[in-house]
Amino acid sequence: MPTRDHTSAGRSKNDRYSTNAQVLARHADLTIVAIDSGGPGNRNDVVHYPTSHLPPLVERHGQVLADGGYRGIPKLRTPRFDGNQIVRDTTWRQHRRPRAPAEHTIAPLKDRQALRDHRRAGRHDPTTLTAIAYLHNTKTA
Repeated sequence: MPTRDHTSAGRSKNDRYSTNAQVLARHADLTIVAIDSGGPGNRNDVVHYPTSHLPPLVERHGQVLADGGYRGIPKLRTPRFDGNQIVRDTTWRQHRRPRAPAEHTIAPLKDRQALRDHRRAGRHDPTTLTAIAYLHNTKTA
């Protein structure tokens, strides 16, 4: 998510400062179970995941579908890779269909003006993310 506070954000390829946010959404009712603000947005998801508070929740929830950015983490089910390319086979199709509703859950969070134009200090990112997740959950309930 774009962030104006450069102390907690990282500069990306397009010279935009952003922070990393990780979302754990339940497939059954598309509610957000947990959200974590990782750190600079120019780091990979694999770097942020072990230091977040999500691994114990993933253990408790069982099978969790993740995108290709989380490859190499055995507890998350990611698409299969051949080198740097995703193998587009029947397994890939079976993975992407259940993940689509979760991605549609995450997309409106990215579109919220509070996240796109976050003017508070970077240490307040988790609070803002939690508030927006709460608003999302009340909307879906």
